[in-house]
Amino acid sequence: MGIRNIIFKLSFFCTLSLYAQDVHFSQLNQSQLLINPANTGFFDGYSRAVLNYRTQWKSGGAPYTTMMAAFDANVGVKKSRKAFIGFGGYIYQDKAGDGSWKTFNADFMGNIIVNVGKSAKLSGAIGAGIGQTSTNNNSYSWGVQYTGTQFNTTLPSNETFNNSRNFTWFDLSSGISLDIDKLTQQFTHNNRFALRIGFAGYHLNSPKLEFTTNNPQDIARRFVANVQSRIDIKESPVSIMPSFIYMWQGTYQEANLGTFVRYRFKDETKTTGLRSETALYMGCYYRYKDAIIPQFMLEIKSWMFGFSYDETISTYKQANRGLGAFEISLKWTNLRNALFKQRREFAGGTGRGSAPPTSSEKDR
Repeated sequence: MGIRNIIFKLSFFCTLSLYAQDVHFSQLNQSQLLINPANTGFFDGYSRAVLNYRTQWKSGGAPYTTMMAAFDANVGVKKSRKAFIGFGGYIYQDKAGDGSWKTFNADFMGNIIVNVGKSAKLSGAIGAGIGQTSTNNNSYSWGVQYTGTQFNTTLPSNETFNNSRNFTWFDLSSGISLDIDKLTQQFTHNNRFALRIGFAGYHLNSPKLEFTTNNPQDIARRFVANVQSRIDIKESPVSIMPSFIYMWQGTYQEANLGTFVRYRFKDETKTTGLRSETALYMGCYYRYKDAIIPQFMLEIKSWMFGFSYDETISTYKQANRGLGAFEISLKWTNLRNALFKQRREFAGGTGRGSAPPTSSEKDR
């Protein structure tokens, strides 16, 4: 193992242990509950499930892997035009480096979505859950164990750890979101302008990690501000979907800016919903001073598959040889895409037509 790779791994272990940064995905529109709890149940459908997988830093010899599963749905949209409730949650596990530093989180979220205007909705959510970290201290190498030519792990590390290598904590989160969704309804499809603005906070109770006896560490609060939009080009199968997401946690900051171009190959059937849209998403995001991230997604009826790759542009490319992160996702959505479905939602309605879609999601 080269000394460069050893230093690379040690530096990232220190970052994780001392500052306890959250995991993140590059496909931000495929991990909406990590951006804002107020996105829970707030989309153009009844329920959805998402799977995410990410692997990075393979050149270091011990890649970092992150897996996540999320589910959310809404209740009350079939009975009320005023407000409805979203609920759901996610679990994820992150494994990092030689020491198998593992982080596990399971969060449940509840969201209230209220109509505040003809084309606007406001949501507010709270979330609670548990987190756990674990590691194998015997797998690490320390600077004092370097003999000048190699690491000798039989030498004392001069580090004092608590007897427990597993820590569990209680977690709190919250968020708000404003959604503006304007539709021009046509027989075959809708032209849409959608804008979503949100703000959220995670680890609001600042949980503690105490792996060493003399230096307990807080998990810093993470805050997220996001602006996401969809703009359908009239008389065209093309939509433009720009977004900006800014996150900060302690002294660390992350800004993501980019856009998708969505091309619709097949229109949905507005009457029966037996045929849904087929569309291709092509886009690129820039994570400030870190990576350029080309992405594509394929949408077929209720399913969406996503692929992305992080091309490192920061100084870390000297350690990872430019090999950033590979990421895939799979999403299923129970769509709200047919007139007869929407009419059924409101018993005793006037029958003059369907209700407008509940809300818009960035990737719908």
